[in-house]
Amino acid sequence: MQISVKHTYLPAILSAAVAATIPTTTFAQLEEVLVTAERREASVQDVPIAVSAYNEDMIDKLQIDDTLDLINVVPNMFGGNNTGLGTANMYYLRAQGNDESISTFDPPVGTYVDDVYITRQNVNNVALFDVERIEVLRGPQGTLYGRNTTGGAISVVMKKPSDTMQGYVEAGVGNWGKTLLRGSIDLPLSENVLTKFSAYYVDTDGYLENRTDGKDYNEADLTGIRAALRWLISDSMTWDIAVDGGKSEVANIHGFLDGDVGGAVRSG
Repeated sequence: MQISVKHTYLPAILSAAVAATIPTTTFAQLEEVLVTAERREASVQDVPIAVSAYNEDMIDKLQIDDTLDLINVVPNMFGGNNTGLGTANMYYLRAQGNDESISTFDPPVGTYVDDVYITRQNVNNVALFDVERIEVLRGPQGTLYGRNTTGGAISVVMKKPSDTMQGYVEAGVGNWGKTLLRGSIDLPLSENVLTKFSAYYVDTDGYLENRTDGKDYNEADLTGIRAALRWLISDSMTWDIAVDGGKSEVANIHGFLDGDVGGAVRSG
């Protein structure tokens, strides 16, 4: 009888001991990212489209300064600057892409800023500032975004004017003589009319040394301004208008690392 009793309660004792030693497992909750990939706002986890979305915090943490930086974070996306033209990017998604910046060529991966299509590859390297989120959709997306999205679409959504007065100013310096200034301010005119003004300036010395003429190349000079107005006509109707302008002077001359001069990048 004693042996029978021991065998009867041993599994219960072991299970209780194992349960006491196993630590409680906690699961991190995914942060919800809202997208408008289907022309309506929805959670990225509920959208039946192959899309990579990045909100403002993710853009800052991943150091996405322009649309070309997306190739470092978006799975299966390849790209780069076109030779000699720093404002033109070539993107490849699902084996669809174009490395020509000819004005009559349409890129298979389209770039959109607030749903406005950038028609040519020459200016699709967009400097990101005051951005609400970025959505990268794998193609084809012709139904929602038109014929120039056989490979996919890059959608940049800018921040809209706020109903509270707020703003910020940032300044920074970096290597290669980089200087950065940018700021934004929200000025609501009334409960229904909101405005926003933003500006940025980036200047960088060249990092490519030409050993023939002694000059540095691949410098960058970027400036931009943007004014936005939001009119809340009713609970179901909103009117947004924005005007922007800027200057981008960016070179992209190819070079190579020179081990004889401490790893400096040089051409020629």
